[in-house]
Amino acid sequence: MDKHEMHIYRISNAFAFFGIDISREEAALFQSYYAQNQREIELDPEMKELLNKAKSKGIQLGIITNGPAEHQANKINQLQVKDWVDENNIFISGKLGVAKPSIEIFRVVENEMGIEPENTYYVGDSYRNDVIGAKMAGWNSIWINRRKHTIPSDMNYLPDYIIDDHSSPTYVLRTIMGK
Repeated sequence: MDKHEMHIYRISNAFAFFGIDISREEAALFQSYYAQNQREIELDPEMKELLNKAKSKGIQLGIITNGPAEHQANKINQLQVKDWVDENNIFISGKLGVAKPSIEIFRVVENEMGIEPENTYYVGDSYRNDVIGAKMAGWNSIWINRRKHTIPSDMNYLPDYIIDDHSSPTYVLRTIMGK
């Protein structure tokens, strides 16, 4: 499947998940709007503050992201996160051939960054990919849950911290750092 067909397939299936049927033309149009808006994304000011505080405290930062290498690299560049994260500490599943929640990607990051699971915190907004993946790898997890998702009752893995409408990223960092 070429890239154009993959986009139509992905968008059509996403809409179908919510019970909405769209035509191929509508899916292609949606993709063009998505691509255009992808060039407009910015980091939330609160996340910039968190990154600045983490960097000032000497915390080693990294990124693990799922998706095609070129697409994710473009998002990383647009967000200008290389101001805080060394390029060698950016791990894209499409480049590595393994994706979250697989423990394997977390092990790659540990080896490349020289970090220990028990002293590592992973921040992410996907319960399945980020929280479960990090916890299975023995990492601490911080779940950004601004969409008010619930954790299924049968889950064995729980986040160590949750960032939602009632807690800020900087509050969680202060709690972790004990200050």
